[in-house]
Amino acid sequence: MPTMTSPSNPPSSSDTRTRTFMKIATVNVRGLCSQQRLADFEANVMNVRFAVIGLAETRRLNRERTQLGSSFVLYNSGRCDGAPTYADVGLYMSLRMNKKLVGVRFISDRVIQAEFLIKRRRLSIIQVHAPTSTATDDDFERFLDEIEAARITTKNKAMPEIICGDFNAIIGRSGNKETACGPFGTGNRNDRGISLLRLQ
Repeated sequence: MPTMTSPSNPPSSSDTRTRTFMKIATVNVRGLCSQQRLADFEANVMNVRFAVIGLAETRRLNRERTQLGSSFVLYNSGRCDGAPTYADVGLYMSLRMNKKLVGVRFISDRVIQAEFLIKRRRLSIIQVHAPTSTATDDDFERFLDEIEAARITTKNKAMPEIICGDFNAIIGRSGNKETACGPFGTGNRNDRGISLLRLQ
């Protein structure tokens, strides 16, 4: 569960600079379509410090906002036709973080975008779940187009953005003058990894 620093994890007292920290996480939950699965997920993250968790493969249908009894909110972007799915994405956050939310865009069952206003600064978080390697190239290109659609608002407002999730691609180590992954990527770059790099 990769993370970044967050408001719930303030800088040490020795750091006199004013900073805003956010801890953003993303995880493939492999299904939150039942109350028991959702309860298990909440129990697992209870002691994790975070502002927002992006969720891949929720397998929850429809586009909805659910206020949970645990004082957290779940936004889900799923299929609306009732068809079985191994996709669907979501964002999970506290009610406190939800108050900083400007809006949510349910792009598709693979892309959801949320805009936050934090100390007068805007931030866009885009959670994704890419098609697997068995999907057609057309399906993957459509997925990339959906990400670009989510980024339009970000680009128009020139706000920082975080794109996170399960990309089902291998980038490997960065080549000369590439900045996508650095020298610590693993595996050999595949065709999906090459396509993914175009998002930079």
